[in-house]
Amino acid sequence: MSPTPTPAHLRAGLTALCVALLAGCTIAKPRTDDPWEGFNRKMYAFNDAADKAVIRPTAMAYRKVTSANMRRVIANFFANIRMPITIVNDLLQVEPKLALRNTGRFAINTTLG
Repeated sequence: MSPTPTPAHLRAGLTALCVALLAGCTIAKPRTDDPWEGFNRKMYAFNDAADKAVIRPTAMAYRKVTSANMRRVIANFFANIRMPITIVNDLLQVEPKLALRNTGRFAINTTLG
């Protein structure tokens, strides 16, 4: 016959099990160093300067020169140029109905639109 475990043994075993399980819950401290910080700061400064000097003035001039209708036509043109990529994506995702619908849309927009 095997000896019956006592409540003290059960408590000790349960405590050991809980400590072992909780030991896996520790969280590593977050990193405080950024090896790319110097590069990131320079890139941000460049992007900010380019935005202020070139990109924003160009966008503002574009909005002043074109009407809302003309901007919509231009946006539709570029959306239609990207449509073949969307069709391929639909096929790769095995979405034949979407691919067929987008193919029809592309054909109509290219010929009539």
